Amino acid sequence: MARTRTKAVMLAKVLWLLLGSSDAFGEDDKWTLRTAVFDGCPFICLDGSGVFLDVLRLALRETHYHLQFVDLPFERAKKFLAEGQIDLLPGIIKDGISPAFFPDTWLYPTQMCFYVLPDDGWAFGELSSLANRTLGIERGIVHSPEFYRYVEHLPSVFRLVGDGVLKRQLEMLLRRRVDTITAERTVLRLFLNEAGIASTELKNAGCFDPEFEYVAVSIHRSDSLALSEFLSKNLESVRSTTDYQRLTD
Repeated sequence: MARTRTKAVMLAKVLWLLLGSSDAFGEDDKWTLRTAVFDGCPFICLDGSGVFLDVLRLALRETHYHLQFVDLPFERAKKFLAEGQIDLLPGIIKDGISPAFFPDTWLYPTQMCFYVLPDDGWAFGELSSLANRTLGIERGIVHSPEFYRYVEHLPSVFRLVGDGVLKRQLEMLLRRRVDTITAERTVLRLFLNEAGIASTELKNAGCFDPEFEYVAVSIHRSDSLALSEFLSKNLESVRSTTDYQRLTD
């Protein structure tokens, strides 16, 4: 794992030297960070609110940088970051996209879980327990590399893309088109509350281990490496502030 991580960082640095050291930003635009937002409240919301984005604002508040939000489905946001059409993609596990720079410091921990209908006795154990399940997942969201390798070629997996994925997942589950969905537990809880859906209509059937979410930095900026290193330092600093504690309580 450490060797893979080192190779990914070296590749990003080489590509940055070849591609990213001559970006097309003018003087007025160089402080603008085009930042992907998608439907992931309370962590990332389409209106530019959310814990991930507020933590980024804290890390950047004494700089000239400012965030410019770009509404993109998560899978497309990964493509845009790799191509240099956006500068930051928050809410991704470390090394979840290549090439990109990743600060050493995470934004916030999250946890993906499996959900079934209340009358379903199934529970997630080993990956082999998924063998006879019909899954509804969001394409591009990394639960774990092992999970994706296991389900990659299973015909009983629906990979949803675009907007409103969680809503469509729930509809498929409630209509029994699938018998299992995956969702981040806090995101799902907020969605159910706002949609007026009782939490008793679903059952948590087990979770992955908690994972830490990072912000990916595009290599297609002249300051990409410096920005990543700056975020490493400042994100570590803001985690000890009362403002961070207030956001994450």
